[in-house]
Amino acid sequence: ADLVKGGGFKFIYISGMNPAMTLPNQHAFREGISRQDVFVVVHETHWTKTAQYADVVLPAPTYLEKEDLVIPWGHNYVQYSGRAVRPITNSRSEVWVMREIAERLGLTEEWLYEDAWSAVELALENAFEGGSFQSLISGEMLTFKTKPKNDYSTPSGKIEFYSSIAAEIGLNPMPTQTPLCIEKGNFILLTSATPKFTSTQFQEVYGAIPPVVTMNSQDAERLGIREGHIVTMANERGRVQVKVTISNTVPER
Repeated sequence: ADLVKGGGFKFIYISGMNPAMTLPNQHAFREGISRQDVFVVVHETHWTKTAQYADVVLPAPTYLEKEDLVIPWGHNYVQYSGRAVRPITNSRSEVWVMREIAERLGLTEEWLYEDAWSAVELALENAFEGGSFQSLISGEMLTFKTKPKNDYSTPSGKIEFYSSIAAEIGLNPMPTQTPLCIEKGNFILLTSATPKFTSTQFQEVYGAIPPVVTMNSQDAERLGIREGHIVTMANERGRVQVKVTISNTVPER
């Protein structure tokens, strides 16, 4: 964010993310992409906060308009997701746009122009328990190979609480805890996941993400705060007003 604010980039191409809402130090980032000497392109399917700062917004295809792989989160299954409909009007894939930019910049590295699916096939070579990349593309659900249990990349082949590798390169071989330095009266803000939303996605379905902070009942009582009160949270980077909900699922300060 500070590099963007300081003018470290003259051209910024943003796709697959909403950094004006999700990056730390948002004020600095937003100030940076608002500079007159930087050209910002946002490649998106929705009118996001980041898109509002763009000089040009390019329409991106949704998951229904392009081919993709559904990669696992928390399991080892992988499946091919085919295109259900043709891309609407002038929407183009991220890969297509990046190649067009590379070509206009005069970049000649061969890997920039290789077929995307050929690159994926090469990357996933011998990655599956059974079946091939072609069977995956044909619609078969496959599983990724998993590492054998009790197979660790350490000299002893075991979990090492004392790391001999760290010791050899002059680092502390024992794990240590860095104490938290919290000034009196201050809190630590934890930004957890929000039901129904993935980061800032799905607000067009469920409405705006509610501006709510959850406090421990003991902390709330000590500060005279009750359920539904509006409080101001602030640090050296900015401040925001939110509604309080009280729950002991949050530990006491």
